Amino acid sequence: MHTTCPRCGALLDRTPRSLVGRALFRKVLRCPKCGYRQREWRVPFESTLTFVLSRYSRCIQCGSYKVRRLNGRDQIDRVSLHPLSMLLALTMAPFYHCNPCRLQYHEWRPAHPSARTESKS
Repeated sequence: MHTTCPRCGALLDRTPRSLVGRALFRKVLRCPKCGYRQREWRVPFESTLTFVLSRYSRCIQCGSYKVRRLNGRDQIDRVSLHPLSMLLALTMAPFYHCNPCRLQYHEWRPAHPSARTESKS
């Protein structure tokens, strides 16, 4: 997906961010023609909010719906140390595995229907 400059219509290029810029912005785009800059702000606790407010299970780290329920812990992939996952572990919630970031976490909600149909294939 390419973003165009609202001033001149040229394609925007990604620009390197400073240390402070990495903390504040998800990405910074710059127009090579007119110098216009577009910044995409980071939302504090975004992954935690998407995890808590979702109807279906989402990865607690990246927010992906591409998760599957495990029968037990997989010894290869890492386990989330997020406080919500650890709290759910105390309630004996089953393990879920996120395919994109290879993270295991505890969760009670079911996987998204699209993720369930993909895992059967």
